[in-house]
Amino acid sequence: MSLVPNRLFCECCGEYCANDEDFLLHLRGHQTEEQEFFAELQRQRVEGFDAEVSTTEEGIEGPSELPEEGAREDGASVEESGSSRISRANKGEDESGGEGVQQPSEAAQTTDDTGALQVRGGGAEAGQRMSADEPVGAGVPKGEHANATGTEFYEDFQWRDGSVRVKQDTLQGHAAVLWDAARVLAKFLEIQPVAWSGKKVLDLGSGCGLTALCVGKDGAAVTMTELPGFTRVLRENAEANLPAGGPWAVRDMVWGTPGKETDWGPATDLGSDWDYVIGSDLIYSDKSTPALMETLKHCCGPRTEVILSFELRRAADLDFIRGLASHGFAYIKVPPEQQHPVWQAEEIGIFRIQRVC
Repeated sequence: MSLVPNRLFCECCGEYCANDEDFLLHLRGHQTEEQEFFAELQRQRVEGFDAEVSTTEEGIEGPSELPEEGAREDGASVEESGSSRISRANKGEDESGGEGVQQPSEAAQTTDDTGALQVRGGGAEAGQRMSADEPVGAGVPKGEHANATGTEFYEDFQWRDGSVRVKQDTLQGHAAVLWDAARVLAKFLEIQPVAWSGKKVLDLGSGCGLTALCVGKDGAAVTMTELPGFTRVLRENAEANLPAGGPWAVRDMVWGTPGKETDWGPATDLGSDWDYVIGSDLIYSDKSTPALMETLKHCCGPRTEVILSFELRRAADLDFIRGLASHGFAYIKVPPEQQHPVWQAEEIGIFRIQRVC
């Protein structure tokens, strides 16, 4: 694997940016273009609606109000071009038009000028605001509900010729709800020429465990980790999807220098004898990111490859990437042509990382 430090690839136009600051400015330019596109699209939708009102003997009549954005007359959500976070996947079809591609989210979303996500369809009220730090689909459970209040629900995620059934629980917070970056990473791992059977894999910040469960299905000796007190749903998913007595484990883990006290207790030491370290959307807090870096420094041996995915939400999110070189790591950002052809999104990056010193 050829690693090129400090080279960021723009998935939208195919250009490389020389440094993190240029990349962020470049991305903001695309975001401005997208906002202008959707403003024009909305204007055309309103004008088109006005032109379609019917004429009767009593005059002109039509519905009393505009339908919700992202909704058809039959109540089903529709895709607004460019607004889905996962490229083309919410059509529920592969590129040949066949069925079988897992739908990533029932909610079509855009971003307003404050950075807050706008959720449309999927059971939520149109225009419901969510924090940009909330997982995609939070508050919009989909699939089969497991309890009367609807806080627990399932998603069947396609993996090779079968599927992984993932339980989620909104009452357990972010750690128990699937994020789109996990879906993108799982499908990327699916197309890698890796014989996962027997590989020692450490999954950081496992959440519901999707990516770990997928490689575990292929026989990887995977250790799933989450903060103390947040492993219940993770363990239930592992027990439901992986063979009893198999080479998997669920462990409490606190990031940081092993043994050093943190707000969550002493940082955990799980050794450095790993073939792969994987994780998705681990970069979400200025406080936890330095601890994540310390964990990677300790967990990565000379043969360990780190594969992370995360969604760029803030300028500060790039601090982690910026700091890799100074901590002895090299990385590449995976270009879209090397990702799954359907399961990818412009704002979700996949990084392959190795320790070089």
